[in-house]
Amino acid sequence: MDSNTEEQIKSVIVGKTLQLEQELVNRKEQTRPMGLDSAIGRVSRMDYINKKSIGEAQLKKKETKIKA
Repeated sequence: MDSNTEEQIKSVIVGKTLQLEQELVNRKEQTRPMGLDSAIGRVSRMDYINKKSIGEAQLKKKETKIKA
């Protein structure tokens, strides 16, 4: 493998890592806890809990991908 190919591969890996880290920051922002002063109904609360658990699972998946 020549140095040009190595540089291309390295730039793709670095770009993908930066993209994953940005997605990780966005996902952390989306899964932060909701304030107690938020007046929402029971169904909305259940929907929030469901979305939060899905978001946390995706967050862990992205963290694992970055570590790999």
